[in-house]
Amino acid sequence: MKKMKILTVGTLAVLMLSIPFFMRYTSQKKPLQNLSRIIERGRICDLRLTIYYISPHILTNRPWDVETLIDNCTYTILIDGKQLEDNVDLLSQFCRVDLVPIALNEVSCLDARIHYIIETNAGKKILDVSMWGFRGDIDSIYVNGVEIEGRYAFYEILMPFLPDDATESLEKYISMWPCYEKR
Repeated sequence: MKKMKILTVGTLAVLMLSIPFFMRYTSQKKPLQNLSRIIERGRICDLRLTIYYISPHILTNRPWDVETLIDNCTYTILIDGKQLEDNVDLLSQFCRVDLVPIALNEVSCLDARIHYIIETNAGKKILDVSMWGFRGDIDSIYVNGVEIEGRYAFYEILMPFLPDDATESLEKYISMWPCYEKR
C-alpha cells in the first residue's frame, strides 16, 4: 500500500512538472501556424515585417534588452506585404521550422542584437523574435517571449531584407555556432 502511494505521488509529480513544458511547446507552435494560415490564404500583403539590427560583433558594456536595441540599432528596416509576397517560398519554408523550447531550469541572458516583428497592418503581432539568449555553449532565440533552441531559419528569413554588410556580419557570426547549420 505504501509503495502504491509513493508511486502515485511520484507519477503525479512528474505529470505536474511536465505540464509547463508541453504548454510552452504548444504555445510556441502557434505563431508559426498563424503565419502559415495567412500565407495559405494568400494574405501576405496584409503583413509587415520590422527588423532592428546591430552587428553581433559590436561589444557592449552589458547585454542589451530589446528596448536598448531598438533605441541604438544600426538599422531599422521596414518591409511591406508586397516585399514579403516576393519571398513567399522562404516564408512557407520558415513556417515548417521545428521550435524546441529550452528547459525552464536553466539560467539565460538575452543580449538582443536582432529583433524582428511580423504583424498585421492593423498592428496585431503574429511573431516576435529576439536574438540571442546564452546558456554556456547553447545559443538560443526568443520567440514571443519563450526561449527556444537557435535555428538557421530565423536568420535565413531576414537575409533578403538586410543590407549586404549586415548579411556578411551575420553569416560570419552564425558560422561559429553548430546549431545554425543550414538545414
